[in-house]
Amino acid sequence: MKKRLLAILTVIVFVLTMSLPVFAAPISDGSLTVTGNDLDGKSVYAYKVFSASGEDTDGDGVISEDDAVTYTLVNAWEGFFQANTVVQEQEGTTLSEKAVNYVKSRTDTQLIELARALKEYAQDNTIPADFQQTADGNSVTIEDVAPGYYLVIPEKGSTSETRHTDATLLNVPSGASASWAIKSVYPTVEKTIGDDETAASSSIGDTVEFTLTSMVPDYSGYEDLEYYTFRFNDIMSSGLTYDDHLVVKIGTHELTADEDYTVTFGDAEHQNDQHYVHVSIGKSKTVEGNTVTDLKELIESSDNYNIGDTVTVTYQAVLNENAFIQNDGDENTLTYNNNTATLTYSNDPDDETSVGTSTPTETKTYTYEITIDKHDDSQQPIQLPGATFRLKDEDDNVISLFALDPITDDEQNVLADCYRVAVDGDTQTVTTVTTEATGKIVIKGLAAGTYTLEETNPPSGYTQLAGPVTITIAPGNSGTAQEPVYDDYEHPTFTVNGEPDDDVIGIVNTKGAMLPTTGGIGTIGLTAAGVAIVIFGIVITSRRKKSKDSEKAE
Repeated sequence: MKKRLLAILTVIVFVLTMSLPVFAAPISDGSLTVTGNDLDGKSVYAYKVFSASGEDTDGDGVISEDDAVTYTLVNAWEGFFQANTVVQEQEGTTLSEKAVNYVKSRTDTQLIELARALKEYAQDNTIPADFQQTADGNSVTIEDVAPGYYLVIPEKGSTSETRHTDATLLNVPSGASASWAIKSVYPTVEKTIGDDETAASSSIGDTVEFTLTSMVPDYSGYEDLEYYTFRFNDIMSSGLTYDDHLVVKIGTHELTADEDYTVTFGDAEHQNDQHYVHVSIGKSKTVEGNTVTDLKELIESSDNYNIGDTVTVTYQAVLNENAFIQNDGDENTLTYNNNTATLTYSNDPDDETSVGTSTPTETKTYTYEITIDKHDDSQQPIQLPGATFRLKDEDDNVISLFALDPITDDEQNVLADCYRVAVDGDTQTVTTVTTEATGKIVIKGLAAGTYTLEETNPPSGYTQLAGPVTITIAPGNSGTAQEPVYDDYEHPTFTVNGEPDDDVIGIVNTKGAMLPTTGGIGTIGLTAAGVAIVIFGIVITSRRKKSKDSEKAE
């Protein structure tokens, strides 16, 4: 009986619970998430246009069509809506009511135009943002945003690939997660080296090719600017020397220098320094006595160019004698030769001089060194001076070398003699190197590849190597043992005669044995003499024994 009563009560409680009404709650604060290409380090601004109040009638924690929401125009925006004759024609007794009804009547396309107009009004009237936050990565989330209708603008210069404006209007909180995501796109540049890589290796003296890639930006909203700036900025390390061969293209069409683009060098601190290369895309024009380039005029003056087309800049540089060596062992020095590029672009439709800068992109050119370590084969190896070597490349060409200062320790004791790959203009180059007392020679400035080290003369008193030594330098594996990816130039691998090794190439010589001279008795003669002596002894002993036996018999 008790069990039946308990079951009945449980059912009654369950039914009562299901029939209870959902009590409405005030709409709580929400969050706002903005994501976009190249947004890292850039600020996002949110302006409250209307405040919102009311009840969350369906209890989902967000503003939706099922909720009872009242919007009130924020004072800072009254001037914008007062000047709009269409707003004045809306129903309502107050400006706030008319503005709300005006926004409600807009189509999607009209809302995009309204966002653009509100953005321009905010800029013209220096309206302060209610929220400002800098992106960490390509997204930013603003927390504790009071309910309302917001204008959201990423930092100047971005556009939407589909909406052609970076301004967005939205309710906060809105959406199932009480947050909202919008997409914005900033002009960007990608830097590559060689065959579309971000890292490569070269020997000192080699020519390397770099490519900068971007696209013609959507400059909607910038039509009134006198000129739109679009400039590539490329900075090379001291180990790279600009070598021209510069080609600029939009799509497949090559541009004309000094007409469609201009090239300048240096910056405020480095006048005419060719480590600082700037390529401005656009028609040259004179503005207040200054020469500038205008991308808009270039695009609009030709049927060959369009917004969204790929823009490429290619040029060459030489890895020079100042190149950083990957294995130099100095923690305070770069171990690669970097090349950094950015893009400067107009970012304010009301100010030609206002520009933004893209996130830097970088390539790394690596060059390596090896150490020849010449010693004998004893248990405690002795370093051997007087060994002469030459180094050949994969094409069997002897590599010319230039002598550098010896490598020393803190007490200036010589640890190794040092050479680098020669470059044009070097004098007194050599094709062979000879070990000194340390028995060690360092050769700097080698690209990844296969080399042949030949011993042309052994140290005095030691046998010459039976054949050349094959040395291979290769990028390390950035993948896995199952799926290797050999593109890790920062951690190269070394093999010597096909066996894994390191950058110190041990070369062992064996001490020679003394050979007999012609005309001497020689080993065979000595052996024969020894045998004769033994036989002579045996014969004498035998005769003596016979003589004694004869005497006894008598």
